[in-house]
Amino acid sequence: MESLKKIGGEDWFQLGDKDLATHIERTRRLTEGQTLSEVTRALCQQHNISHTLSCR
Repeated sequence: MESLKKIGGEDWFQLGDKDLATHIERTRRLTEGQTLSEVTRALCQQHNISHTLSCR
C-alpha cells in the first residue's frame, strides 16, 4: 500500500499481508479443484478458528 501511495494511487483500502496471503492460498486451492468448503475448513484450522461453518 505504501508503494501505491508513492505513485499516486488510492491507498484508502488497507489490505494487509494476512489478507493477501489468504486470498492467494484460497485461489490456489480452488484452482487445484478443492471445494470452497474444503478450503475454508483448512484455512480455519490453520488459523485456529474453531467455529463451525455450514452452507445450505
